[in-house]
Amino acid sequence: MKKRITILIFVVLIINIYNININTIKKFAIDSNTPKLIKNELKKNFNYVKNSIDDKNSVTANKYIDDNKTLDYFKKLDYEKKETIIKLFKDYPDYIIEIKHNDKKIDNFVNLKEDTPIYKADKLNRSIEAITLLNKNSILRNYKNQQKFDKNPVGWAKNKKVKINWLNGKIYNGYFWNRSHLIADSLGGSVDIKNLIPGTRTQNIGGNHKGGMRKPEILAYNYIKSNNKTLLYIVKPYYKNNNLIPYLVTVHLKNDEIDKLYVVFNIANGYIINYSNGNFFKYD
Repeated sequence: MKKRITILIFVVLIINIYNININTIKKFAIDSNTPKLIKNELKKNFNYVKNSIDDKNSVTANKYIDDNKTLDYFKKLDYEKKETIIKLFKDYPDYIIEIKHNDKKIDNFVNLKEDTPIYKADKLNRSIEAITLLNKNSILRNYKNQQKFDKNPVGWAKNKKVKINWLNGKIYNGYFWNRSHLIADSLGGSVDIKNLIPGTRTQNIGGNHKGGMRKPEILAYNYIKSNNKTLLYIVKPYYKNNNLIPYLVTVHLKNDEIDKLYVVFNIANGYIINYSNGNFFKYD
C-alpha cells in the first residue's frame, strides 16, 4: 500500500513540476514504454490525477487554502452586508476554503458504523449535522439512481431564476436556491430533510461545478473509489440566532491519511440574503 501511495505522489509531483495536461497523461497511461507499475496506478487513480491537474490549472487554484483564517473568524462576519459578500467572493471565488483546525471532538466517532449516515436537527427542525463513515457501498448505493426530492428543507423560500456572475465573464443562469445536500447523493446521502438545507447555487457547486460543496464531495468520492479504506465525513451548517438559512457550512474529512476542514459559504456574488426568511435581492 505504501509503495502505491509513493508512486501516486511521485506522479502528481511530476505533473505539477512539468505542467503536464490530461491528454498527455492519457497517452502516458497506454504508452508501451511506460513502466507497468506506474501505468496501473494511473489507470486506477485517473480521476485523482485529473483533479490534481484541474486544481493546478484552475484560475482559483491558489485560493483553496487559507492558513491565516479560523472558523471563528468566518463565524463573526456579517453575511447580510454587501462589503462582506464582495470581499468573500474576491478572496474565495469558488465559495470554499480549507482552513487549519485542531478539532479533537472528531475522534469521538472512531466507533461509528460504516455507511450508516446520521442526520441531526434542532428544535426548529433545522439541519445541524450530518455524519457518515464512507466506504465503497456509500458511493455505489445511489449510482445511476438519483433520488427525487419529496419535501423542501426547513427555511425553503420563494425561488426564482437569476444571473450570478463568476470569473472570466462566466455567468450562471438559473434558480437562486438549491436543495443542497449535507451528505451528497453521490456519497450515499438521502433526501431526508435533515440532510438538506436551502443553499445558493454557488454554495452547492461553486461557479465552475467544482467549488462549493462539490469540492469535498469529489475529493471524498474519488478517494473512496481508489482506496479500500473508510473516510469520516462530517458536515455542519451554521446559523445566526433563530435564522432558518445557514450562512456557512463546514465539511470535515478525516482518516489516517486525510484531515481536511473546509468552510463553504452560503452566499452568491452580487446578492444580499435575508437569512431569517430566504429572501434575496441584487445589489449594484
